[in-house]
Amino acid sequence: MASAANRPKGRSVKNLRMIWRFASQYRGHIAAAAAALVVAAAATSGVPYAFKLIIDKGFATGAPRGTSPAGSNIC
Repeated sequence: MASAANRPKGRSVKNLRMIWRFASQYRGHIAAAAAALVVAAAATSGVPYAFKLIIDKGFATGAPRGTSPAGSNIC
């Protein structure tokens, strides 16, 4: 790794300040989008798996796995 004395000079953050000024007008929109991303990430990680367990175990209909609600063994 390069030592601190040998590293190149950092770039200016002037462009980031310009973007921040623009984005600060839309704080509510950005917060809502971030919340939507969190909800979407949570929905794709654990929640569908929990529903799969409920359906596969037959808790939703009370019937054992592999049977229809009417009780016939239709797979």
